[in-house]
Amino acid sequence: MNNLLSEIPSDRKEIISHVLKDLEILKNNPSFQNTYAIQENIAFFEAIKSLSGYVFWLIKRAPKLERLRLLELTDFPFPRWDREMHRKLVEMEKKDFPGLVTPLVNRITDLILKKNGRFVGMGLGCGGMEVERQVIKKLLEKNYPYQVILIGVDKSPVTHEVARENLREVEPHIDIHEIGNLNLSALENLLKGDKHRHIVILCKNDIFKLREYFPPKSFDVIYHSLFKHHLLGRQKEEMDLAIDSLAKCGLEYDGFKNWQAILPQTIIGWNHPVFLNAEIFSDFRFFKKDELEKVYKGLKLSFFKRMGTYLLEQSH
Repeated sequence: MNNLLSEIPSDRKEIISHVLKDLEILKNNPSFQNTYAIQENIAFFEAIKSLSGYVFWLIKRAPKLERLRLLELTDFPFPRWDREMHRKLVEMEKKDFPGLVTPLVNRITDLILKKNGRFVGMGLGCGGMEVERQVIKKLLEKNYPYQVILIGVDKSPVTHEVARENLREVEPHIDIHEIGNLNLSALENLLKGDKHRHIVILCKNDIFKLREYFPPKSFDVIYHSLFKHHLLGRQKEEMDLAIDSLAKCGLEYDGFKNWQAILPQTIIGWNHPVFLNAEIFSDFRFFKKDELEKVYKGLKLSFFKRMGTYLLEQSH
């Protein structure tokens, strides 16, 4: 595809025009099978050319979207739009209000402080690693004396780039390693030679094959943030199996369907159409609150209405 790595235009209309051109090219590529998702993205970006078109789309088309077939723009092979979305997402995650990732950050920090010793955590689909940045800042504020290793797993080179940018603020206080495929031996060798108190490792492992590279209970916690809804059914099962096997504690943080969130999301994302697509399409891929309560009945499940998110914690 042409111009996938070109600069992002600054004008909203121009961004929409470029996105639609990319989607049309992808629609004519026979190797990409999910034409439904492409067509629904085209319909969305055509609709948001105007506020009236967007409102019409919300009322008439959005309620009929098929959650299991839907993809967000950043699920397609468009690196520049992936970069654009993640940079805006990191910007939103940094804000104290509404505190989009605060519940997950606080719980990871609590687990680290409770252990009171060397701690190894792994984030799946880590994106811009804003969760890890906030955890490290909290540990620095508390002058936590033990070594903490936070591993971010994401296959996208774009998200690695965004993560490196985002970690610059805390980079003087940490050591950062980037590795293609991490296994137990590589991790042990790396830690033998690195005595920094706080270590971040970025790797590109296939999250569905992690059990091939690490023995059971290798990690104090494995977590993921606003990620699971991107996966297909079998992929979700494989990720859950990996967490069950490899982690002493698993934290699942994602959103639930909340129509009340549409208005603030629209206000936030209107001038950032790629981010707006991620916000709104995520909403239509989420489970409803009562569906989550049914699926996770009897488990430690918390809801955060202000952010439209939930946190599921499981000890293994």
